[in-house]
Amino acid sequence: MPVNCGDGERRVIKFLAAAVVAGHIAIKAGVFDCEPETVEAAVKTIIGEWWYERGGVLRRIAEFLHANFDDTKEGLPKRRVMAAAFFDDRHVMIPEQVFEDEFGDDCKAMLAELKSINALVREQPNRNKCRFDNNNVWAYVIKLDRLEPILNELSERDEAAGGKASDSGLSSLEEAME
Repeated sequence: MPVNCGDGERRVIKFLAAAVVAGHIAIKAGVFDCEPETVEAAVKTIIGEWWYERGGVLRRIAEFLHANFDDTKEGLPKRRVMAAAFFDDRHVMIPEQVFEDEFGDDCKAMLAELKSINALVREQPNRNKCRFDNNNVWAYVIKLDRLEPILNELSERDEAAGGKASDSGLSSLEEAME
């Protein structure tokens, strides 16, 4: 199962696991003439592709955060504090205007996808944005644990290439939060 699956994703994985079982039965019945590992590898490939596409919005947001890491702040959003995003222990808060400027026409679709994979924290059932600083700042709040695997992957890729995650020399999100 991919890291940080929600309940909806687990159901899909269970259905795909049934394909593995069906493949094993087909091998024993002589319908397939391959090894069980081939069936398992094929289903893992399908799961990997599905999860990559399903989490595409998370990847876009993680890449935005990674590219703008030096412009992020720790703590809750505040009026007159300019930042690409704000981090706390469990969430990433991207101010409404920053999100809309960065993702433009894709905003609505991205928010719908974040909501469908249970990555978007919603203040009220019908409102995607949360209020901060006495209602002066509106931001989209995303669960950090959904982004961490991708952010760590991006940091590791930078380290392997000999670069740094940011100009400040922070090589991972964990270092930034310490």
